[in-house]
Formats: sequence, C-alpha cells, structure tokens
Amino acid sequence: ARFWRMLISFFLLGLGISGVTPMLPAILEGRGADVDVAVRIQAVLGLSSIAGRLAGGWLMDKVFAPWVTVVAASAAAAGLALLLNTGEWGLMAALAGVGLGLATGMESDVIAYLSSRYFPSSLLSTVLGLMVAAYLGGAAIGPIALTAGERLTGDTIYLMLGGLLCV
Repeated sequence: ARFWRMLISFFLLGLGISGVTPMLPAILEGRGADVDVAVRIQAVLGLSSIAGRLAGGWLMDKVFAPWVTVVAASAAAAGLALLLNTGEWGLMAALAGVGLGLATGMESDVIAYLSSRYFPSSLLSTVLGLMVAAYLGGAAIGPIALTAGERLTGDTIYLMLGGLLCV
C-alpha cells in the first residue's frame, strides 16, 4: 500500500509541478506581464530549484523526511496560488517562481531519500527507478494535459488550478 501511495503521489507532483513550470513564461505573459518579467521569473525559478536541491538534502538530514515533502509540495502550491492572484509582476510573481523552483529542486532528493528509507536495500534500484519513472511520467504528461485543458477553456487559470490540485 505504501508503494502505491508514494508512486501515485510522485506522479501527481510531477504532473502538477512540471505541468506548470515550463509554461510559466506563457502564463505570465497571458496574464499581462512583459516578456522581460516573464523571463526573469523563469530565471528565478531555475535558481530556486538549485537552492531547493541543496536545501532538500540538508533538511532531510535534520528533519523527518516526509515533512520535507510537505514543505516541497507546499512551496509549489503557494507558488501556484500566488500566480492565481498576482496582478502585479514584481515581488509576488518572483515568489511564485521561488515556490515552484524550491519544489522542483527538492522533489528529486525526496524521491531518492524516501525510497531508500521505506523499502529494503535489495529492492532499492527497482523501487527508485519506478518512483522516478512515475514522477517523470507525470512531468511528461503535465504540460500536455494542462495545456489541453487551457485550450478547451481558453484561460490559463484552469491550467494553474489543475496544477494546484495535483500538488
């Protein structure tokens, strides 16, 4: 049961986080941001993912690892929620990029760490491979599925809500 819960959770996180992340400049532009701002926010997201990668590993040494997952998912959810309400493209949009970036960086550490802690070492390579495949499967499907939803409705708000629901 734990295996399936983790597998589905990682799939949904990949779907929600990576469904929105590559679309972020287009979402920002569609909501009225200048191209320069959209590109800068994407850069903030990239730098935040590096910080998330480092922070995730450090945090899992200090804090119960499932709580790090909660922090990563909450950072993504907060970033998506900020995008839903942002009309000003300075600090709030940058914070949305930071939230998504932190989550993107932390998730890969969390997948490996939790797989190594909750499953026997004799199965680790198989379990880790399946967990990463689930996350990447969600990440591959996410942009396609959320963009299809946007095209059906004509509004990026549904794209962001879909991502938020997955996270």
